[in-house]
Amino acid sequence: MRISFFGVLWATPPGPATARGAYRLRHWPDDIPGSFHTADVLRALSVMSHRPVTREWLLRQSNLKPRVLDGLLDLLVARGDLEVLDTSKYPVAP
Repeated sequence: MRISFFGVLWATPPGPATARGAYRLRHWPDDIPGSFHTADVLRALSVMSHRPVTREWLLRQSNLKPRVLDGLLDLLVARGDLEVLDTSKYPVAP
């Protein structure tokens, strides 16, 4: 367990099978739309630049609304800034 400004970093139990993925930032995005220039988005990008995180973790630990988070993730994936990792092959932490 580690404490951060996002809260306690525990392994996240999986949601539905389709939600078993994690996101890792490949590189800092050069230019993101102004609507994403918020402290919450920058914190999420910072965490994703250091380690993979799930969508569920981001929703729980940030103040981002699901619609905003999904828009950000879709944009970053489409631009190649974000790597999507399949976590279904890893065991779930107790």
